[in-house]
Amino acid sequence: MSHDSNPTFPTPPTSSSQTAVDPKVQAELEKEVQAGIDSQLRRERKRRLIALCSVLSVLILVGLLGFLPTSDYVIESPGPTLNVNAKIEGKNEVVSVKNTNTLTTPLAMTTVSVQGCDDKGITYWQLIKSELTSSDAVVNRDNVCPKNISEKTVSQMNAAQMTGSQDSAVVAAWQLTKPDAKFTLTVEQAVTDSAKQAFNKGDKLVSIVDADSKSVQITSYKQLREVLEKMTPGKPIKITIERDSATQDVSVVGAKPEDSSRKGAMLGITLNVNPPAGHEVTYAVERIGGPSAGMIFALDIAQRLEGKNYAGTTPVAGTGTIDLSGNVGAIGGIKQKMLGAKRDGYKVFLAPAGNCADVVGNEPKGMTVIPVSTLSEARTAMQRVAAGQAPATTCKAILQKQK
Repeated sequence: MSHDSNPTFPTPPTSSSQTAVDPKVQAELEKEVQAGIDSQLRRERKRRLIALCSVLSVLILVGLLGFLPTSDYVIESPGPTLNVNAKIEGKNEVVSVKNTNTLTTPLAMTTVSVQGCDDKGITYWQLIKSELTSSDAVVNRDNVCPKNISEKTVSQMNAAQMTGSQDSAVVAAWQLTKPDAKFTLTVEQAVTDSAKQAFNKGDKLVSIVDADSKSVQITSYKQLREVLEKMTPGKPIKITIERDSATQDVSVVGAKPEDSSRKGAMLGITLNVNPPAGHEVTYAVERIGGPSAGMIFALDIAQRLEGKNYAGTTPVAGTGTIDLSGNVGAIGGIKQKMLGAKRDGYKVFLAPAGNCADVVGNEPKGMTVIPVSTLSEARTAMQRVAAGQAPATTCKAILQKQK
């Protein structure tokens, strides 16, 4: 079999030999392509519209939910400060002590404004705003105004606490400045069953038989406490009272103190402790409740009784409860109270030593915060301010000692 050494192949067609596209066919093709593009664009627009509607729906739902109320929380914010030496609406002084001179240097009680204790509650938008506001605090409502207690009852409780702090302030101030003054102690309420059998409201305590079986005249709350500290709970205590202008002897079973730190026994009654006549104290704080102004009340009464501004010409603000023995107790909302005082121009702040953990790290810039545990310490702190001396201690130092 023979082979051709130079085989030949078909020559590809040149461009001149290619078949031309029919214009009508090309137009139809372009039309179909454009239709596909338009269809795809419509689908894309539809998807974007659905996505946009979904986002808007979520935003609208979130917005509507934000206006829904909640009764689980309250918002605490800095309230007004009140100079207890000033007059309210040009009428009565916040604290007035008969037969003493009005002092000129501001001494201010501080307050906290609370939103959410009424039936309306607060909205979630308000909660979010407060969480983003450094001066506000969101607090569990049950810690401030429990939901199972009516707003009216809470107001009554706050008013009762305010009255109690005012009464304690008077006694503490007198015991600090005039420790030998004689007080009149009368029964306000009998609490224990034994006390209910022995006492009536208004009974005046005249004398008590002490642990050594000696009759001791009752001249002050402090003195009565000292006698009771040596008595034994569960044992009878003999008291002489004055009722309807006549004296009589009664016996009551000593009650165990509710406060585990207290020694001895209690009479199982609440008392009205009245200082000597001539320096009666009146207050003008009708719309403010709670016990946290007690220390400031006591300081102002004390400095009026002594006739001098303890802090000289330096304005001082503060907060803290006070008991009949002059002990200063911790309060709530210390951060908001310090900020309120700073806002109103106070640069010195007296705080309960029991609040030091909440004070450290929250002191307003430029403010000196002085911790105190007793009314006596508070007076000394103000006197050091007047003398230009540094505080005797700080909250940081107190916390360091506790470690």
